[in-house]
Amino acid sequence: MSGLGMDRSRAAALEEERQAVGVARIAHASLALAGGWLSGGPAGSWLNQAVGLGIGATVSESDLDVLDAFYAERGGNPEVLVCPYADPSLALGLGRRGYVLTGFEHVLGRGVDGRDVPGNVPEGLVIREVDAADPEQVEAWLDASTCGFRPEGEPVPELLRDGSLRMLADPHVTGLLAELHGEVVGGAALEVYGEIAALMATSVRAAARRRGVQQALIEARVRMARDAGAKLVTIQSEPAIGTERNALRAGFEVLYTRSILRPAAALAV
Repeated sequence: MSGLGMDRSRAAALEEERQAVGVARIAHASLALAGGWLSGGPAGSWLNQAVGLGIGATVSESDLDVLDAFYAERGGNPEVLVCPYADPSLALGLGRRGYVLTGFEHVLGRGVDGRDVPGNVPEGLVIREVDAADPEQVEAWLDASTCGFRPEGEPVPELLRDGSLRMLADPHVTGLLAELHGEVVGGAALEVYGEIAALMATSVRAAARRRGVQQALIEARVRMARDAGAKLVTIQSEPAIGTERNALRAGFEVLYTRSILRPAAALAV
């Protein structure tokens, strides 16, 4: 398998478990179900997602009753991330209940094999780990790591702030800051879960983009994952955006594509 070091179905099972368990750890509420996890937060939060359902398990009508009830208590608009390796009972059951396809997400992967992919790293760039016990560093990371997910210069929305801080507080997660000549220009995070690691929460300020900052953040985290004993590193991305292009340049390849389903009734509100 091209640079992965393992079969794709094995890689997908590891990634689905990592994300399902990882989000459940930091969510306001969570519940194991049908091979995966339901995770919940306030209405509108990205924490409202169901991941890993149907991996190695069939999904029954009673399972879907539990899913609907869990999210009805939280605004009724979850994302159900459907892996192509999931049992067909998941997609069929969701379709019968009026869930509709609202998007796709690529999961890209790269084996940890000791190689770095060369890039044009800006002179004066320093990448350092965030001390999660230091409020000033945490605020700098929060601002930098979310700058690509909101209009630059605007405050971090409360729901994004809540989910990001919960993620950074997870002992499996390390935050990083990218500084160029002493100025913070980007932020990112790394989660290590056994033999798999995920690169997450990556943003670079507009003035510092197209200068190799994101590539440097990728390579720094791949090295950290390797040092922590991981065998596979993943990145999630919408198709054909900058994150995916940077990942492909860094030697990642598309492992599989998730389908994102939501309840049609909630979308009509």
